[in-house]
Amino acid sequence: MFAFAANVNSQTILNPLDLQVRLIDPTEAKGPIKRVPIALPSLFIDGYNLYFETPCDGCMLVLKNEDGETEYATVIPSNTTYLTLPSSLSGEYELQLIRGNFCFYGIIEL
Repeated sequence: MFAFAANVNSQTILNPLDLQVRLIDPTEAKGPIKRVPIALPSLFIDGYNLYFETPCDGCMLVLKNEDGETEYATVIPSNTTYLTLPSSLSGEYELQLIRGNFCFYGIIEL
């Protein structure tokens, strides 16, 4: 984890995002129940830059404000290692990474 942060810039200390996971639609059953816990994506944030230590290609990235309204959404392109969020955003947001029926989420401050 820290090797990734060191590769970005030796002067930069990246803050890891503490993500949790929930099902988008718990009634939607696709295949047998897995016995292995789902691996959480590893993300870091520095200002408006979001860094992906684990690939999130094709995932939907959504930022929801304190009222639960979507203020930003985009699909993460293939081979993305970082993404710059719009500087027009300010405040506390729930960051959501949506992959299939899973929503990985955490709180960020911009």
